[in-house]
Amino acid sequence: MTPAFRLLCACCRWPDDDTRRNAIRAAAAEVEDWGEIPPLADRHRVEPLVAHGLAAAGLPVPAALEAAVFHHRAVSLRDIGETLRIAAALDDAGIVHCFLKGAPLGVRAYGNPLLKRSWDIDLLVLPADVVRAAAVLATLGSTPRLPPRPLDDEEFARWSVVSKEAEFSLPRGGTLELHWRVSDHSMLLPAVDASLAGHRETLFGDHSVATLNDAANLAYLAVHGTIHAWSRLKWIADFNAFNRWRSTVSRESLQQDARRHGVGDALDCALLLASRLFNGNPNTGVLPTRSAVKLIDTSIRALTCADPRRIDRLASRARWSVIPGAAARLIELRTRLRGSHDRLEFPLPSRWQFAYPLLRLPFFAFRVIMRRSA
Repeated sequence: MTPAFRLLCACCRWPDDDTRRNAIRAAAAEVEDWGEIPPLADRHRVEPLVAHGLAAAGLPVPAALEAAVFHHRAVSLRDIGETLRIAAALDDAGIVHCFLKGAPLGVRAYGNPLLKRSWDIDLLVLPADVVRAAAVLATLGSTPRLPPRPLDDEEFARWSVVSKEAEFSLPRGGTLELHWRVSDHSMLLPAVDASLAGHRETLFGDHSVATLNDAANLAYLAVHGTIHAWSRLKWIADFNAFNRWRSTVSRESLQQDARRHGVGDALDCALLLASRLFNGNPNTGVLPTRSAVKLIDTSIRALTCADPRRIDRLASRARWSVIPGAAARLIELRTRLRGSHDRLEFPLPSRWQFAYPLLRLPFFAFRVIMRRSA
């Protein structure tokens, strides 16, 4: 790990106490080129935490970092307003829902939604409510981005079978992802859905929105980060902060409850990786499996890699490894062969939908040829 990356890790520690501030000062003393800090913080989407940590430790904040934080605060405030507006419309429509990550997690983990940088709003509804929720979003001025055109009810229902989410552009800028499942893998978080919206987080004044209960949220954060090989520091920082503000006893109880949701090796990977990066204490009480150790190694490489294509390959490896065993790999293979994006790029008549798994390889070869030609 480079000195610049170690400084980012120190700034992303939580809670904000003397231990964190001393770690920041020690890491900062090793940094020779401070010009590396703003772009690296942007790569990991942790500018607000880095600026907060440097200021808390009594160190100067680079001007470029301050400018980025100012911009992301404006984006966060806009998204908070959009989150409240969407929540109110869904409540009026009687649609069960909750928000994943984003501003509610910022409040829950850090006590401040502006310390967490987010690029989108993640909304979870029940599968039966997908079409109605999409219609509510349309009345609010949202337009579909993925699928890239408005779908009728039958088309959207068909899309919801092969994908877990749809993307919408918001009228005031920004993106909303509408989820009806939290994982494509049927063995990961099979029972985590919008019905587990057991907590409300206050975002502004007396305005609050629904989020997952804490055990389901911890499980979701662990799985989400692991299947992306924790390639951005913000994901493991958020997981760590969400987990760390509790007492030791309540943390252990929460982790036991989270394991019941079907997390594979993701929770062990998250706990050990967070301890290695932030807490300086390898003794977490977790005895990792061999596959969890491999996941941590894959994640460290993804975190410290600058090549997006290699990061994608490492994330793909993590997806294959998060649940060991032939049955899990068979499910992952079947998920990939569904070809949800193929259904958008190469639409076939309804009677030919069964052919997409058979055409997955030819479509992949076609993309590779077109990419290399470009």
